[in-house]
Amino acid sequence: VGIRSPRKDRVGGLAQVDLLDGRLLVEGPIDGKTRFLASARRSWVDAWIDPYLALGGQSVRTSPRYWDGQAVLERDFGSRTTGRLLFFGSDDRMALFIDSPGAGDPAFSGSFAQHVRFWRTQVRFDTRIDDDTRWLNMVSYGRNAESVTIGDNRVETSLPIVNARSDLRARLARGLNAVVGLDAMWIGYDVSISFPAVVGDDPTGPFFGRPVRKIH
Repeated sequence: VGIRSPRKDRVGGLAQVDLLDGRLLVEGPIDGKTRFLASARRSWVDAWIDPYLALGGQSVRTSPRYWDGQAVLERDFGSRTTGRLLFFGSDDRMALFIDSPGAGDPAFSGSFAQHVRFWRTQVRFDTRIDDDTRWLNMVSYGRNAESVTIGDNRVETSLPIVNARSDLRARLARGLNAVVGLDAMWIGYDVSISFPAVVGDDPTGPFFGRPVRKIH
């Protein structure tokens, strides 16, 4: 189902829903020099797949879910410079729920889940020095994160990221362009592990019944 605004003043909206996901998009002007856009998407698979599996008597259930979105604010500073403030991100999750633990490893039960998400805030300026030369500057900050869970065991990572970029682009001739600039990135990391200890190469005994070792 799609619904688009019939108005002709550059303000538009679109809403869409299907079996996989629902989406929403809104964009338009704030004034003569400022524009905005906002959009989001969210999956519906988790709303119908679990009841379907339950009807079939499955001992393993799954729950996939994702969403993503962005928001943009753009403004013209004079006739040759445009600034943009942008925020975007996503959140993806997949979980398997095991109702009946295995006989060989009774501690292996509960959920097996993976969770991946990220977000960025970005500021960019695009300056048209003349008809053949552009100067683009961008700086952004955000975070990447991922976690994997098996029952009571967990591995988590979190990465703060800073990006900075400056490009000077010149058209030297028809079909010939030159780009020179600087691209820099800084990444930190935070890792946390809570998992059964692996001692030697002895495979005997249930793996998830071993003592849990925690590292940060």
